[in-house]
Amino acid sequence: MNELNVLKPKCLEALAQLSGYDKLIHALKNDDDFFEVVTGYSNSISNIEVVKGFAPQNISGPPIDITFDSYLENIIKPLLSADSPYDDRKLRLDKVELLKGSYENPEKLLLHLGPTIYPHYRQDIERMPVDALKLMLKGIEHDGNPYAYFTKTVGVTAVVLSQQGHVFLGERSAHIDYPGYIHVAGGLATFCDDIQQVNLYHDAKRELEEEIELVFGEHYSHLHLIGIAGNPLTSEMDAVFIIETHLDDDFFYQCKLTEHQRLVRIANKAEAQNLLYNGVLPNETQPKSLIFSTAFALNYLMHYHF
Repeated sequence: MNELNVLKPKCLEALAQLSGYDKLIHALKNDDDFFEVVTGYSNSISNIEVVKGFAPQNISGPPIDITFDSYLENIIKPLLSADSPYDDRKLRLDKVELLKGSYENPEKLLLHLGPTIYPHYRQDIERMPVDALKLMLKGIEHDGNPYAYFTKTVGVTAVVLSQQGHVFLGERSAHIDYPGYIHVAGGLATFCDDIQQVNLYHDAKRELEEEIELVFGEHYSHLHLIGIAGNPLTSEMDAVFIIETHLDDDFFYQCKLTEHQRLVRIANKAEAQNLLYNGVLPNETQPKSLIFSTAFALNYLMHYHF
């Protein structure tokens, strides 16, 4: 028996002793690519609010101060390069609360966001599954939290529908994270010095404009948050949006792409199922891998759209 098959039952047993991890347990047990952190299937989540949360704990060495401002100043700031044209500061989903509302005041999400940094995110997505399970067990043992040592980096995923109700997904280019994976518009959330200025809706719109030249405005009929998806082994956390447009299928076949080799149309439930469960695109036979948040979105569309 290999090490992975030994560690997984131990991790599942340890998670079962904690409360609030049923969906993560189900995903690990079934080797699912995603689990539902929050679902907005009821269409009642109207907005997102953010407050300061905790950063990841120190993987090696003694525990450190992981409060937002201290971690940003003492851990992240010394790692930043003054010469870099990029802001490597990223956001971490420490905790999420679904605040119930009324008819006049619908539900909203309260996100507790901590600071992290892009190189640490890269470590998470490149970590082997067996090492991820070891780190989860360490978090459970020392903190009662399987993701205590993970970045849980916050991102956005925006899945678009044409005027005909067809879904367009892309095959990612070789020069970016997750090359060859099936996705569409998405990326990491924008860090803001003023945490109150973090806006995942704006980030989703920005990704659509940058990646498929879909500018927010008259082309949109609806932008709907369907929930937050988590990747069980990497700890990534994506806010997932479905965007209905007034654009014909032809727009998506002809739009200029910056991070994808091509866009592919998913026209019906059977095609969505075949891609979700078998990784196979329409009229193709070679399986592809899906980014976890795209799988989450396809699962939603199978139940509530097609």
